Amino acid sequence: MVIILNNELNVTQISKVVGNSKSTISRVLKGMETDELLVSRRGKIEEGGRERIPPKYYRINKKFRKDKDAARIFMENPIDP
Repeated sequence: MVIILNNELNVTQISKVVGNSKSTISRVLKGMETDELLVSRRGKIEEGGRERIPPKYYRINKKFRKDKDAARIFMENPIDP
């Protein structure tokens, strides 16, 4: 839901909003990307920034957004029991 509201976010941004560790967020996002619910792109390293690896930004896959029934089913079925 956080990604839907913000269109595109990286792991650090999602972690701050949700309040979970970056490793937990990364694991969940990787699974969602494998299931083709999300797509990702690499950002650019800001000049003078401390990062060595460009951040990976995630957004909802366009084909998933168009399928309203799939979106409804996804939102009705919790991931964790």
